[in-house]
Amino acid sequence: MGFQVSRTISLLNSLTNLIVDRFIADRAGRLIYDYAQRGFQVSFPDALIAATTLEHDLTLVTTNAQHFPMLERRVWALFPSQE
Repeated sequence: MGFQVSRTISLLNSLTNLIVDRFIADRAGRLIYDYAQRGFQVSFPDALIAATTLEHDLTLVTTNAQHFPMLERRVWALFPSQE
């Protein structure tokens, strides 16, 4: 196994996995519905990420902060100058 592959495996093994349970799935569905009513389309994967963030009281760091208006102060842009 190459150096980069072993570093990638080490990184992945250090992460915490969060389960999408019925509460998160329900919250994701409500986010999609609520934002559709406001004229904003939220994708299913983004809704799951947002719902997980909210359910676990986390902060999301992403390159697509504009996809997560529902997170308000819980989202940080990884590259803010590109937003």
